[in-house]
Amino acid sequence: MKKLIIYFLSIISIIRIFFINNQKKNKKIILFYFPIKIYQKNLIDLIINLKENYKVILIYNLNSKQQIEKIKNFYFFDFFYAKFIPFHKIFLSKINFFISSYISYVYPPNSKNIYISHDIYDAPMINQKLERNLILRMSTLDYIFASSELSKKYLESKIKKVHKKSYTKIINTGYLKLDHLIKKIKQNKKGNSILIAPGYSLNYKDHNIYEYLEKIIINILDNTKKKIIFRPHPLDLTKKGNPLLINGLIKKFNKYKNFSCNLTPSYINEFNKSEILITDLTSTAYTFAFSTLKPVIFFSKSEALLQKSNDSKLKFFLDRKKVGSIINKVDRIIPEINYLLKNKNIYKNKIRKLRKKRIEYFNISSKKTLNTLDNIFKH
Repeated sequence: MKKLIIYFLSIISIIRIFFINNQKKNKKIILFYFPIKIYQKNLIDLIINLKENYKVILIYNLNSKQQIEKIKNFYFFDFFYAKFIPFHKIFLSKINFFISSYISYVYPPNSKNIYISHDIYDAPMINQKLERNLILRMSTLDYIFASSELSKKYLESKIKKVHKKSYTKIINTGYLKLDHLIKKIKQNKKGNSILIAPGYSLNYKDHNIYEYLEKIIINILDNTKKKIIFRPHPLDLTKKGNPLLINGLIKKFNKYKNFSCNLTPSYINEFNKSEILITDLTSTAYTFAFSTLKPVIFFSKSEALLQKSNDSKLKFFLDRKKVGSIINKVDRIIPEINYLLKNKNIYKNKIRKLRKKRIEYFNISSKKTLNTLDNIFKH
């Protein structure tokens, strides 16, 4: 029944979009797609600027409505069901540009497709078995907007390996999310919490933190008066992840007054409240460090194995000690927290210096992105 409702709502929306598009013959039509529940208000800032000169349509599904519900011209439509809708190519034929910060499986028939990457670094994306399919999908896009030169070169090398004849153009437009966070986060706010934000639990199981997560939380709760904020990876709250694992952790520790969990898309309050982040292989590490100037503890249970792999040459791993420290034992958690807090001003300066080196369009990414889009739209 749920699938039928989604299907019929999608049909209604696709028809409405078709008739609205036919009324705007002199304006190029841009469709923004929000397929999953992640923090994307940085895109809303971009959309508001684009609406001055273009017809902008926003598409959401069951997971993402709250991200865009205050903006005009948004419609419920799940692109997964597009192929089952009769004449869907005709209904979507007027869309000139399709933009998303998440890789889609279906696109309008005549659109130029743009992916705004949310990865700040050259972090490993997914397990190698699945990576090839993801990169192949990327290689069919018209444009990828990378957040840094580092990320751009990483994506270029990945695409070249799997699709040498790809015509995808990758452009460094700066990191929209970082600039957005800088405006929202209070740089002088003194946090008193430890933020634990692991990567996707089904990704890199030989290296991720989940095997030791309970022990880490217990160690901090038993040996300090610090508050813990647990923030699971967004995919682990969906059927693509491990919601049973996450729910089990929350149920186990909810009885502790110093433990809380954030399951919402926004992490601004958690960044503000926290003085240290504990994580594993997620690029959130650098988003946190660069936006708050606070240090990170990387729990790397298989560091020796990692150092033998080609991934060890990635800047994501080489830069870890510039924003914090690396540990592989639970009993090192408390000493490392104390050390980083004692030397927080030293790390603040190191993080600021690294941010300047890695992020080329810091604080002007919105302008750079808008100019790039204008140039694309004009051709």
